Amino acid sequence: MTGAGGNGSLETVISIADRDIYDADGVLLVAKGKKITPQIYQRLLERKVVLKRQGGEFTSPPPPRRTQDGEQVVAAVAKLTAAIPGLDQELIAAAAARVGELIENGRQSFWSIHLKTLVGYAGWVYSHSLNVALLAVMIGEKLGLARQAGQAVCLGALLHDVGMVLVPPEAINRADPLRPEEVLMVKQHPRVGCDMLRPLALEDAVLTVVGQHHERCDGSGYPAGIRGGEISLLASIVAVADTFDLYTSGRESRTGLEPHQALEAIKSEQHLFWPEVVAGLEAVLRPAWQNASGG
Repeated sequence: MTGAGGNGSLETVISIADRDIYDADGVLLVAKGKKITPQIYQRLLERKVVLKRQGGEFTSPPPPRRTQDGEQVVAAVAKLTAAIPGLDQELIAAAAARVGELIENGRQSFWSIHLKTLVGYAGWVYSHSLNVALLAVMIGEKLGLARQAGQAVCLGALLHDVGMVLVPPEAINRADPLRPEEVLMVKQHPRVGCDMLRPLALEDAVLTVVGQHHERCDGSGYPAGIRGGEISLLASIVAVADTFDLYTSGRESRTGLEPHQALEAIKSEQHLFWPEVVAGLEAVLRPAWQNASGG
């Protein structure tokens, strides 16, 4: 890394990343060219990333050989940061680290088998699950979730669509609208997902996220049609992240919205979600656009 900073600087900068910096699992922590502040430096130390001093400069170790899961998390981060320039690098790095760590530590878990099944079922569903997990973790961070609740949000987001595997893949992969019988199957996927995961002794909070991520505060959601306070905060976080990713990918509206348009669409539907969760999404996105515009 190249040294940086100055007496007139508004923030303390230890260095500038001379290359992408990854953790041991291959998760991108700091992108090349980004500032290394004391806070980010401390985060790197917590992730056991050792920066070596060569002469008067710091240098980062070469990127490790990544697992396939690590590659997919990195790809999801790259896609997200490309779609939302100016996204807080520390925030997205922390989210990527949590998602990557959870997947890596769960490689021998039975829930991991269900997650991997999505790859063969429909690759976009697996990618969507990674995107939702990253967004949900960032929203949770803005809402100040405790670590255990943050872990439940992360795992629930990763597994929220496992019940889709019982829907014929040709139904969700074609551009045409779903047939009535297919709509009925899709509306059961949260309940099916819970039934698949319940024997695995996961936390109730995780199962609640999976089962409620399509419920809406006005009672218009599915599969149970519950409303308001009956819907958990964690499920509402994943619901908002899920909706944002579907809107921007074009899967929900069939015509992908720009991120700012997706946010405005969700704000116009705020009666469907916990208001503080929508505010949390905005807290993730607004500074990114301000940073990108220099404002």
